[in-house]
Amino acid sequence: MLSSYTKSRYAITNIQNLFKNQKYIRSISTTVRTRFAPSPTGFLHLGSLRTALFNYLWAKKCNGEFIVRLEDTDQKRKVNNSEQSIYDLLQTFGLQWDEGPITGGPFGPYEQSKRLHIYSEYISKLLASGKAYKYYDECSTLSPKTDKTPYVVRFCSQEGATSFVDTVYGKITIKNNTPKVLSDDFVILKSDGYPTYHFANVVDDHLMGVTHVIRGEEWIPSTPKHIQLYKAFQWQPPTYSHIPLLTNPDGSKLSKRQNDAHVTSLLERGFEPMAILNFLALMGWSSRQKSDIIPLPQLLEVFSIDRLTKGSCIVALEKLQFLNKHYLRERMTDPVQLDQIVEEMQKGLKKKYPNSLSRISDSAYVRRCLLLLHNRIRTLPEFIDLCAYFFEDPLQNTIHHKLTSTTNVPMLLSRLLHDLQACSWQSLTLQTVLKDTSSAFGLPLGKLQSLIRQILCGSIPGANLADTIHILGRDTTLHRIEAYKKTIY
Repeated sequence: MLSSYTKSRYAITNIQNLFKNQKYIRSISTTVRTRFAPSPTGFLHLGSLRTALFNYLWAKKCNGEFIVRLEDTDQKRKVNNSEQSIYDLLQTFGLQWDEGPITGGPFGPYEQSKRLHIYSEYISKLLASGKAYKYYDECSTLSPKTDKTPYVVRFCSQEGATSFVDTVYGKITIKNNTPKVLSDDFVILKSDGYPTYHFANVVDDHLMGVTHVIRGEEWIPSTPKHIQLYKAFQWQPPTYSHIPLLTNPDGSKLSKRQNDAHVTSLLERGFEPMAILNFLALMGWSSRQKSDIIPLPQLLEVFSIDRLTKGSCIVALEKLQFLNKHYLRERMTDPVQLDQIVEEMQKGLKKKYPNSLSRISDSAYVRRCLLLLHNRIRTLPEFIDLCAYFFEDPLQNTIHHKLTSTTNVPMLLSRLLHDLQACSWQSLTLQTVLKDTSSAFGLPLGKLQSLIRQILCGSIPGANLADTIHILGRDTTLHRIEAYKKTIY
């Protein structure tokens, strides 16, 4: 649903079956061109990545072109190197643009700060036609007749109402002030010579042939300004699709200051790029698929802007963790990617367990640990903590067995040590040894396994015990059981 600010000023008319035909797509023969226009003012936000994704999917679904344009006219808020970070992240997620910075294209430059001469030309046209005017600072001590007097250029806005068609919300009519006030004549050129977002946005979208604009619903209040500028130039506006904002579970807006809102933060926490894309695709779009697992190639087949939704989009990390677990397991089925994961985990393990470098350096050993625990981890960093007992001995004083007082625990452990010393070191054989020991002492297998798991793994829950013992190896297993046995005499 629309945000609360829409209730007082917007009259919304729903349009049924908006896409039963394609009259709202300019022409079947027209190439669909979408754009992602980030500002280099900080970290890439989850909402921005979703905007990039939807624009990318729609362009590719229609065999069109996806453009990246850097909107860097706000020089005061520009953060150094953030533009390169944006480009790197888009490529990390596989959202390669057809035109834009680095790649170039026929409608460049694709950085707004390099297009000031273009904006100046169109500002002059509006001034000449009387559709805009210079506004001088009333507090200035300089005469308006002096060339050095600072001024801004304001657009002559319309009175009445402005209407436009949105593919998500239908026809939207926004009432303007009547009579209008000075603030209604919005600034299109700032005193520093840079255009405002609204003006540069419209000029660039037109000159670059953008046919569809998919963006957050926070831009709905600004759209009438854009429509009025299109009319002033006698240009045709693009097709607009405004998607709902991302929110926290409590309904509040997902702030750019929150770590969960930063794409780089999620990547650093071990979330897979495809899991994040899949997660974002399900927010603001109805997939109509039987499964929520929709990889990028499938998204390209099934995505359509006629199924963009109005509903609130709650960022629930539990869903992202579920998706990540799937894509992580999928990566591990590829031998090449599994080797890459092992190498990545070895770096983290060396920092966490510096006293176990010889085992950590054994790629085959780390791989076996990873494959044993892969069903229990949702992100790779979880493996670092979950596999602790494979690289260091657990604390013996934290072990509390649930065996009855009549059970001779030292004798039980002696029998187990003897059998483990003599048996072949295979998972099935080790499982048989555990069963035989529990039977010999009249114990449920589960209670014996609980004790042995605590001795070998500490308080960390693990995978199948026989498989765990198999990977730990004979020497480590016997050493830990012997060490515990000494504490109970």
